[in-house]
Amino acid sequence: MIDMLKLIFTHNTKEIVVEKPIFVFPPYISIALAEYGIHEELNGDNPRILTYLQSVMSQSDVKDEISWCAAFVNWVMRESGYPFNNLPLARSWLSMGKESKEYKQFSVVILKRGSISWQGHVGFVIAERGPYIYVLGGNQSNTVKISEFPKTDVLSYRIF
Repeated sequence: MIDMLKLIFTHNTKEIVVEKPIFVFPPYISIALAEYGIHEELNGDNPRILTYLQSVMSQSDVKDEISWCAAFVNWVMRESGYPFNNLPLARSWLSMGKESKEYKQFSVVILKRGSISWQGHVGFVIAERGPYIYVLGGNQSNTVKISEFPKTDVLSYRIF
């Protein structure tokens, strides 16, 4: 029987280990991890990414070349039975769940991105190490993967 789930990933040659009892992972993390590796295709649109986008946009608007991090989070939360907002903007998650001013593992995190006030990025916090958090999200280098972000880019952690 599996009592612990060990998630090990490498970022810039640093090994990050997340080891937790299996029951500690919220259902939305399990669903998001099952999508790990889904990526945009060079010639045409990836049907799986179109599914994420269709959860927040009309079918005529859908192409996987547009920002899809918020669509991924919406799709994951809907699939797992948690609150979702049907909006395609990362910063729309600033009003969802309960805010935590401090790092909270497996929370939804909203990050600064770009120079325009509506721009941002959203995903699920998997781990922290020093001045960085590690985020499982969509549209991270056009892929569902875990990426490193500076804590200084965090706008909010949202708990569900």
